Amino acid sequence: MCKWSGDERGYWVVLTNGCALWGEARSASSIQDKAEEWAPCIEAEVQKLSNLVLQDLSQMNVKAHWQGREQVVLHVSSTLRDLAYRWEFDLKRLCDELFQQHWVLPLMVQMHSLSQRVRQLTAEVEVKARQLKDLLPDNSKLVKSPKKKEVRLDKSVEAVVVGGAWSVLQDHLESSPTIMKHLAAHSSGTTAGEPEKAGDREEKGPTPTVTPIKRPTEEELEEEKQRREMLQRAKIQEIQQAADKPSKQTKKKKLKL
Repeated sequence: MCKWSGDERGYWVVLTNGCALWGEARSASSIQDKAEEWAPCIEAEVQKLSNLVLQDLSQMNVKAHWQGREQVVLHVSSTLRDLAYRWEFDLKRLCDELFQQHWVLPLMVQMHSLSQRVRQLTAEVEVKARQLKDLLPDNSKLVKSPKKKEVRLDKSVEAVVVGGAWSVLQDHLESSPTIMKHLAAHSSGTTAGEPEKAGDREEKGPTPTVTPIKRPTEEELEEEKQRREMLQRAKIQEIQQAADKPSKQTKKKKLKL
């Protein structure tokens, strides 16, 4: 990995393999002297010439020649308007303090920043998952295939858009008929399936007449469900059509440039 910087005073180049650091700093006068030897066809200011040869480091025509672990020479060659030129970067091993400053410390800071970002995103995903779990009906027992789950999820999203949380609650009760049976049994005073204990009996006066509650059949529930879904889809289409219509007031706000 390599990074560099250049201006009218010269340039500097730093190279690392993750274990050590090599670098070169060349002054403006040195660049001009080497330009007469390596790039005689180019006549430009120091900064422009530096930017030209430094950009060549990002190309594929760079050759590196190692001289042990203390020095590496980078050879670049290219053409400018059919005129060939070359350049050499003579990088020497830098001290461990510079390696820590230019590589280790920035890397640790970046890793810490990314780890914090990952934790933040993970927490946001968990919050959204809990919100969806509270809003959407639990169909893990009723719906087994992924395709049916996707259809059920789409219907629940439509219910949220059109009717809000109340529509989702109705969908939840209809998809779980045992809940309605439990509520109906509980309204009569005794939970379904539990016998009345002798010790819990209390002597009361005449029992008032209770009108039996007519429980909806499964066919009626299915018809009501289909009817409500048709109404919801019609409302969604009306909302979409209203959003697609251009607004005259919006046209008046546009400015001519």
